[in-house]
Amino acid sequence: LEKRVKEQIAVLKDLENTIDEKLKKIEVIYDRRFKLLVKAFSEMRAAKAAALLLNMDQDMALKILSQLKSSQVASILSAMPPEKAAALSEALSGAPPRKY
Repeated sequence: LEKRVKEQIAVLKDLENTIDEKLKKIEVIYDRRFKLLVKAFSEMRAAKAAALLLNMDQDMALKILSQLKSSQVASILSAMPPEKAAALSEALSGAPPRKY
């Protein structure tokens, strides 16, 4: 019985290692794709990038904006309606929203 348990533990450890390796590969692929997306946004006209970001999930839009140069972010935000640009700017700052 003890031998079977040790064998099963070994099999489970091998399985865990295999899963870890596959997860790392998935993370590498995700990272490459995200960098490609950021590069695409960095090469777009500000108005087009703004329009796309406004139609995205806010978390994804923030993630993309946070990877761009500040001059690119400024151009994109200036191409957005003021209320949307303000909301994204606040979210980018990481500060909790203030009430006026």
